[in-house]
Amino acid sequence: MKKLNRREFLAATGAVGALGAVTSTSVFNLFREAEAEELPSEQTLKGYCRMCMRDGCCYIATIRNGVLVNTEGNPEHQGNHGTMCGRGKGSILHYYNPYRIKTPMKRTNPEKGFDIDPDWVEISWDEALETAAAKFKEIREKDPRELIFLRGFAIYDVINANNIGSRFSSLFKTPNEIESNGSLCAVHYATCMVTSDMPVTISDQKYARYVVSIGRSAGANLGNANGSCRNIVDAVEKNAFRHVVVDPRCSMEASQGEWVPIVPGQDLSFLFGLTNVMLFENCGYDIPFLKKQTNAPYLLGADGFYHRSADGKPLIWDLADGTAKEFDDKSLKDPAIEGEFSVGGVNVRPSFEWVRDSMREYTPEWAEKLCTVPAAKIREIANDLISYACIGSTIDINGHTFAYRPAALIPNRGVLNHEDGSQIDLACKVINELLGNMDVPGGSVGTSRGARSIKVSKDGVVEPFFEASLGRPFVYPPDHFDLHEFYPHRHSMATSAFKVISEGPEKYGLTITPKAIFNCGGNPINSVSMPEIVAEAFKKVPFVFSFAYHMDEVAMFSDIIVPEDCMIEMESLHSYIGNIENIGHDNMDVNAHMYRNPVPRLYNTRNANDVFIELFDRMGMLADINKDINKKAPVTGKPLDEDYQLDLDKRYTVHEIYDRTMKSAHGDDKGIEWFAVNGLMNQTPDRPEEQLYANWHWNGKVRYQLYFHTQKESGAFLLPKIAEVPHDFMNISLDDLAKYYQGILIWNETDIQKENDYDMFAFNYKIPQGNLRIGHLDQNPWIGDWNEKFNPFYNSITIHSSKAAEKGLAEGDSVVLESAWGKTSGKLHVTELVHPKAIGVPGATGRQVSTLGEVLKNRVHWNSLTCGLPGTMSPVTGAVENTVRVKIYKA
Repeated sequence: MKKLNRREFLAATGAVGALGAVTSTSVFNLFREAEAEELPSEQTLKGYCRMCMRDGCCYIATIRNGVLVNTEGNPEHQGNHGTMCGRGKGSILHYYNPYRIKTPMKRTNPEKGFDIDPDWVEISWDEALETAAAKFKEIREKDPRELIFLRGFAIYDVINANNIGSRFSSLFKTPNEIESNGSLCAVHYATCMVTSDMPVTISDQKYARYVVSIGRSAGANLGNANGSCRNIVDAVEKNAFRHVVVDPRCSMEASQGEWVPIVPGQDLSFLFGLTNVMLFENCGYDIPFLKKQTNAPYLLGADGFYHRSADGKPLIWDLADGTAKEFDDKSLKDPAIEGEFSVGGVNVRPSFEWVRDSMREYTPEWAEKLCTVPAAKIREIANDLISYACIGSTIDINGHTFAYRPAALIPNRGVLNHEDGSQIDLACKVINELLGNMDVPGGSVGTSRGARSIKVSKDGVVEPFFEASLGRPFVYPPDHFDLHEFYPHRHSMATSAFKVISEGPEKYGLTITPKAIFNCGGNPINSVSMPEIVAEAFKKVPFVFSFAYHMDEVAMFSDIIVPEDCMIEMESLHSYIGNIENIGHDNMDVNAHMYRNPVPRLYNTRNANDVFIELFDRMGMLADINKDINKKAPVTGKPLDEDYQLDLDKRYTVHEIYDRTMKSAHGDDKGIEWFAVNGLMNQTPDRPEEQLYANWHWNGKVRYQLYFHTQKESGAFLLPKIAEVPHDFMNISLDDLAKYYQGILIWNETDIQKENDYDMFAFNYKIPQGNLRIGHLDQNPWIGDWNEKFNPFYNSITIHSSKAAEKGLAEGDSVVLESAWGKTSGKLHVTELVHPKAIGVPGATGRQVSTLGEVLKNRVHWNSLTCGLPGTMSPVTGAVENTVRVKIYKA
């Protein structure tokens, strides 16, 4: 396989290249040049891009004679260093998109459907907001639980980073906030539990020499300009970096390293095979780390819970004097991680014994039968992880000595969005803990770069937070339409929520019904599973109010739509703390406050933050939002200084709030006018490099969970509660559910692993040209037309050549892909770059409505194939199973 040089690799990923190399002249010629005898006047505006969720690139926009003609990367920003990807360049067409909604509108036809004309009439902003505010206020006064706040990536600058929209649910007091995108990205649970970080763990490619990526992009598949692609190249050139990619298809990263094909959905068997080799064959794991920085030596009774002292503290057996001691006993010298002991007449064993014994039967030969990765390759990878980890070695950074572990196994969405996804993520944590690489140079590190204030639990381990935290109340009848009570660690379960609504909440024990949906940037009809069920639910909700950029699926089912500013029109402020694919030589500690100067509005649109403020005012909640902002300002999340506190009864614009926020953070001379000129404030380096590793802050004084005791505690609380409920909402037996709430990991056959008439395993993956649908990527003609001509993977159904021959299929055939849940169709691409048992569907394309063009409606639509309902998804995280059993045939 041909190796690309540095420039070719970066060009292929989209950081520079065909989609990103559109010149200002070619863009300018796309529109008419203003008629003028003199040279066109020119204005430049600095801003930051949000054409994907990675949020780390700054640009300079050029407006010539009133026409936006170019966007270029801002070379002053330490994230993208003046580069831009094709999506960022496409912000011009996002601005000039002819499908944009230009003014508020209301439905006059009460009947709703994909192909039913809503009979829109234009209305004023005053009518739109007064109607919505009156309905919302009435709901809040009667029962705020009956309002659903639906959020998504589309207006991330409104519902993220402490911006105004992110506060709506808590201030309104509705528990029914649903992330329309979240069920397809349930990646937080294990990281929140083991490292108290989020969203995921990543690799430290500044010091790494060997990284195994599984189910993830290290940046290239996304084509990001924010440093991820550069980090890969730098690691190869500077570190002699080896990258092993375990994936059903050969990605851009894999083409530059080593590709290990695997059957989609069989990732846990591969990981168990690796762990078995490390524990029973190689045995080169980091014993000092396990003894001192994990709960491996904590003694367990026969019930699998910590054996505690009279003071309630977990006990450890000290081999130095043959006695059991509390975990924080200063006389503890040599913790035992093996053996069986008697403490107070009770037989106990270290939790490491439980973890090791749980992996005994999962040999590489066993794993090979399921995942098809040869047993020899599994052994090779396991041994390489141990070898490259350099266990026992250290590295000095600015006078601080760290353990040096330049090897890691890093997972992400592709393997975590499975029915057993929580198990997979935890299995990856076990492997990294065996390497002793947690939060040290070269290893598995958190995306917060050591900035999170880590709490130590009463048991001496990292305190789980966010989705992994304990102590969530169990309420029955439920308060949540997505049945959050039964899934306390879920990220988002949009499909389940709309299934409950479509069938009737009373069927699921709820005593409330949704009276309204407030949609802010979400599109669950098209962006999660089972679009017909979600659409039926929207029909049943009496009032749907939506921010709308274009006439998409949710807009077609709304009662009032208000047009939002497009990305480049929206004045916004953001705090960027680095990309979440990896860290490397040039973006180890990127930290910036970034400001977007808005370009002039084309239509009767508004900044959604200002719309939220006006809605709060009209609902009589102005004091509530102002008080909340005073306590936690946008972007910084810190209280406003006394001089900049908001008057509780005065309505401010978001511009005024941003101005006060920045002055409060940086001084009187650094208000919004300063940011309008400068665009961003680089705050790097704010701290020495050694402080970027959480291990520097912890200094060995906290332990990671190798044995997942808090998960077992969660199950001990939850399972008896579920047993008392007179309904089976989860479509899983209590015995099977209990398997997911143990301290150890075990193999459990999932739905997709069971043989049936669907003989192929379909999976979805990201590509730079179709990374979600943020920024109207699917409508952008530059991207669509170029890829239809030159990229055979784009908008395709991809199959291995051997399987195509077996089924009598050929390149370019029109084919149908059918699952038990739905169908989609498209053109076939035949390749050697997918696993023979797999079918790949790249990117996010396809629509359910024709209001954005028939071309989009006829594209491949992955989400039509997936289920997303209890019994097929993760019973812990609510993750939609993102591998689907399918059959393929000619259309």
